[in-house]
Amino acid sequence: MMTFFCSICQQADNSVEKQLGKRQLTVKSSGSHSWYIEVQRVMFKYNLGRAMDMLDNADVTKTIVNQIKRQIANHWVNEISVIANLYQGLKYLQTDNFMAGRIHNILKIKRYTNKDRFRIPIKLKLLTGTYSLQPLRYKIYKEGNQEICNACSQEVETVEHLLVKCKAWDNIRRPVIKEIENILTNNSKIEWESLNEGTKIQILMDITMVQRQLHLNSEEVSKLNTRQNVSYSLYTAPDVNSYFNHS
Repeated sequence: MMTFFCSICQQADNSVEKQLGKRQLTVKSSGSHSWYIEVQRVMFKYNLGRAMDMLDNADVTKTIVNQIKRQIANHWVNEISVIANLYQGLKYLQTDNFMAGRIHNILKIKRYTNKDRFRIPIKLKLLTGTYSLQPLRYKIYKEGNQEICNACSQEVETVEHLLVKCKAWDNIRRPVIKEIENILTNNSKIEWESLNEGTKIQILMDITMVQRQLHLNSEEVSKLNTRQNVSYSLYTAPDVNSYFNHS
């Protein structure tokens, strides 16, 4: 919308589009469905000034257009960063340093393999709180014992329970954790068992959030990213595949 409006602003003063815009901005009320009034509402929302002033400005350059785009992008980056903190399901997702128009750091995998095509959707579901755990499965399909994990029948099935607590999946989880532990110990002298539960889960989910805390360089993060496949291992293991068939 704003790009098109800027192109109108760059036209001659006697152009039909510019004359129409000035007339509608003058005679139409703020509640009008006029396209130009909608442009004005957008400009007010993003603190871009008045639409009429831009129409009167014959020098709407590409630089100004790019500034408008950046201001809108920055608005949403800040908005998302604030809102994300209010959602429990996003607590393991890094939302402080992303940029509009660029992929999230969690998807920047240097050692990309064919399996990553299947791992990434599962990981994104876990990171965004949309993975189908037992409370949701029971609500939709009436399966199992309400919120209790069907695999171990011990605790409520949460992301934390699935990734690090559930004893039923220890044999699947252990090899993956061992690989991660070796990388941390060999490269950064960090003992896996010395980490608290929250940090362990964060490493498995989105290590970029604890990269500085653990003093990890980009190469170590890249190695760990290729090993963060606990959820994928659980999801695809032959003996538990049917358990997750609604995830």
